[in-house]
Amino acid sequence: MNINIDDLYKSTDIIIVNPYNGLGNKLRAIASAYSIAKTLKKTLIINWIPSVHCDCTFDDLFVIPDDVLLYNKKLEISEQLFDIYDCVDFKNGTKNKYINTNTKKNIYIKSYEILNNEHANKYVYEFIRSLIPIPKIQKIINSISIPENTIAVHIRTLGGDIENTDDYDKLSNWTPNEQTKLKKYRSMSSVDNFIKCMEDKLKINNKQTFFIATDTKDNYQKIIELFGNETIKYISRNVFDRSLEGICYAVADIWVISKCSIFYSSHWSSFSAIPTYLKKFEQTETSLNFVTKNTDKISVVQTCKNRCDNLIKSIRSYIDSDVVDDIVIVDFNSDICVKKILSNNNITNGKIRIIEVINNVPWIPSWAFNIGFVFAKNNKILKLDADNIINDIDYLDVLNEKDLSNTVYSFDWQNAQDENQKHLNGFFYLTKTTLDTVGYFNQKCILYGWDDSFLKEKIKMNKMNIIDIDKNFIYHLEHSDDTRTQNQQQNGDIYIDFFGFDISNFCDPNIFTLYNMIKSIDDNKKTTKNDVYQLLSIADREANYLKIKIKNKIQYNNNNNYNIFSNKNISMCDDNILKKMI
Repeated sequence: MNINIDDLYKSTDIIIVNPYNGLGNKLRAIASAYSIAKTLKKTLIINWIPSVHCDCTFDDLFVIPDDVLLYNKKLEISEQLFDIYDCVDFKNGTKNKYINTNTKKNIYIKSYEILNNEHANKYVYEFIRSLIPIPKIQKIINSISIPENTIAVHIRTLGGDIENTDDYDKLSNWTPNEQTKLKKYRSMSSVDNFIKCMEDKLKINNKQTFFIATDTKDNYQKIIELFGNETIKYISRNVFDRSLEGICYAVADIWVISKCSIFYSSHWSSFSAIPTYLKKFEQTETSLNFVTKNTDKISVVQTCKNRCDNLIKSIRSYIDSDVVDDIVIVDFNSDICVKKILSNNNITNGKIRIIEVINNVPWIPSWAFNIGFVFAKNNKILKLDADNIINDIDYLDVLNEKDLSNTVYSFDWQNAQDENQKHLNGFFYLTKTTLDTVGYFNQKCILYGWDDSFLKEKIKMNKMNIIDIDKNFIYHLEHSDDTRTQNQQQNGDIYIDFFGFDISNFCDPNIFTLYNMIKSIDDNKKTTKNDVYQLLSIADREANYLKIKIKNKIQYNNNNNYNIFSNKNISMCDDNILKKMI
């Protein structure tokens, strides 16, 4: 229903979403806001304002859902009543800003993408699938018959190096980083690249049919002349702009694509994303795969014990990447198993494999990650902490093309620009070959943080390069030190705290002075795969869900001068600090 603006400020529990840019961008932003509103039982108002990007309104295209309100004119929003999130303003650094819903105010959001909030994905599929095109568009959809096993093809070419004077395709609409990607991925989505893939399919099956959706008349003519009307199905039109008529055809294209069995999509296209929300295709491939044909994929390795809220946000930040085809989660005897929590949050992607440690052993990150490394399928490994968020998913494509033969990508806390960035020290992008060469995480290291620093020391000793990752690629979710170290505060005789000491009682303002301990440790024996195998009973490494037991037990020494990193009975720091470490 449409909202009466006079009633707007009478409510105290609403979310307004002002969706930006083109059709796909708008639908993603709306669906994401809907997901938050439904989860929190708030009222959603769609403030869809016609623009050069999409010169129509929501109700020009779809039947208005019963549980949302519409307002199609510009709103004057009061900061006294609303928390305002301008998630499209890259110049002021608010793009993709976290939406804090723990507020007594209403919320107003401008966005053209999935929102940054823990509830933002829960009902996205449900909302998109509930949309009903208006009768005029439904008539267009029903006008075309799609043979069984038809392959849908979306070819997005405008907006890159191809000269275009339309306001909606000007490069100035995007950040400099996005402009670079736009040029790269639009060139990959050239009609010739798609034609080559279609030709390959026809060599296998000369009866194969394709449904084509593209953004220029020339593309249609070229494909139809090449393959003929028996092979090519399409919706005939003379409009290729962002007018109401043009957008109506775009909606029809999306719904017809969802009738097909396989989908060849254009990389970095929000339009291509919407059909994947409408339907789970038997197979999807993007223009990136067509061009690179890079069979080397990335395994992401993460560990978790009772910090699933962070893990969920982290997984959602990268799971849609084409170059990530293996996600190994080591569930280190969480109170509620990670598999169940992910399932309850609709994270059931086939890429995910969960290795669950089921016996009651203390939380030791070095052991947990070594287990994950062993189970990773690919040589390329992206090691992430549960609180690491991938801010730029497309940069994974860039990383996948990097030469890792003598190089490791990481982040050094000493180069951090603020306190938050210091917690990115545990990020690594490297290969299993490198791990075999320099040694896995030192399994004697049972304290928080030192496992990462140890590995970097071994990499340097082997004369390998360590390159700092672009700080815009990844960020660390803010949370308290108590939350960060709660799993290392064990019951019994051992108490392990943040970086080896209780920072609330530690006077030195530079909490990293103990870093020098690492450099003086006389323990150069590297950890090998066999050492990892000794920890556990290895079963099926290809399993998507596997329960395992740790066989080894931790040996503690109550001598205050005992260094847990080596067998040497020497003191490396003041006794009163060491007491808190062991």
